[in-house]
This record gives sequence, structure tokens and C-alpha cells, in this order.
Amino acid sequence: MSHSISFSFQHIFVASVLHTGTVVVEKSAACPLKIETESRGKTTTIRLIGHFQSEHTEELSRQLQRYGPKVVLDLRELALADVQVVRVLGASEVAGTTIVNCSHYMREWIDRERHFGDLE
Repeated sequence: MSHSISFSFQHIFVASVLHTGTVVVEKSAACPLKIETESRGKTTTIRLIGHFQSEHTEELSRQLQRYGPKVVLDLRELALADVQVVRVLGASEVAGTTIVNCSHYMREWIDRERHFGDLE
């Protein structure tokens, strides 16, 4: 069972959806982040869509904890991330999360932060 959750500063909306879910975290109308989940068997894919800022990392951490060790992060539609986000992505990968559809630029940045940065 999955949930669709829309976050804004004014309200929280929760609706059940079979095998898929969406979380929309809005910093402003101009740069929202959408987190979609899709579960197939024991594997859950989490898609990050839009602008992912450090204030959104808590929601991603909740999603990763919720779905357990067989999580795939799909970054195909990730448009923007800051250094804190890159560190969280790298730490998640070290902990066993698989990252797919990662741009060459983002892959290099994650690897560089893992090697030289302060992964959480």
C-alpha cells in the first residue's frame, strides 16, 4: 500500500493509491520537488522530480526508512540539487540504496563528495 502526500506550508493532503505514491514538497511555486514511489514486489523505486533542496532531505530520509533496504532512487527528472542533497544521495548509496538514471555530472559530484566531502 502506498500513499500520495502533498505538502505545502498551509496544508497536508493524504490519499491512498494502489502501489504508487506521490509526495510534493513545495519551497515555492517556482521550484517544487515531487517524490514519486512505485513498489513492485519487495523493491520500491523513488523518483525525485524537480528541484531538490537541503530542506527536502528529511522527507527523502523518511521515504528511504519506510521502504527499507531494496530501494532504487531514480534521478532521471532531478533538475537541481544542492551540496547537502548530493551528500545525502551518496550516503544513501553507501547504505545500500541503488541510484539509477543519474546524469554524468551528478554521478561525478556524488563520487567527489563521497571521497572528499562529509557524508552523513
